[in-house]
Amino acid sequence: MAVINRVLSQSFLESFKLDFKNLIRIVNDSHGELDLAIRDNYLNLYYKGNSLAQISPRSENQYKINIHQKFFSGTKADDPQFYLTKSESGSYMSILLDGEKTPLRFMQKAHIDQFCLRVKQVNYSEEITFEQMLMTDNMDREDLIIIDRQVVDKIARGKIDLLALKQIKARENRYQFLVMEVHIPVKKSSNSD
Repeated sequence: MAVINRVLSQSFLESFKLDFKNLIRIVNDSHGELDLAIRDNYLNLYYKGNSLAQISPRSENQYKINIHQKFFSGTKADDPQFYLTKSESGSYMSILLDGEKTPLRFMQKAHIDQFCLRVKQVNYSEEITFEQMLMTDNMDREDLIIIDRQVVDKIARGKIDLLALKQIKARENRYQFLVMEVHIPVKKSSNSD
């Protein structure tokens, strides 16, 4: 049986809600284009289904943001006035934020818009786009609730595209898990002689 860890410590949740209230508002106002997903004591910020940044607690009143260099380097956020330190880790940048000062300034709408523009330019995938459409088109349903994306199954060593809860009977609060796999058919070219 696969174990899926999706939990935040109480202290991280409380401090995140306070220190990142601006980001929460931006995500809520995005009509499903931006999404915060709970992982194993960190949050993943998605833009149209593409992983944009990972936000984790570093120590009391500090956060670490991991973001791909392609999305971050050369943006307006790439300025020491918005963070304590930054370091390279492979193709990712690790940004250290002071919880009292920098989350609001670093995760401001202008910066997030720039990150999203970079994601559009770099990470286009028809499958991820379709997953995102499924999520946003079904946001207001009570009979189908998509609860997570890209769920890693460590036993089968694979990923579930979307994990949902499907209502068993109308007007009952009984649900069952529904695994949704997204496959975009490859168009075959027709060669005529």
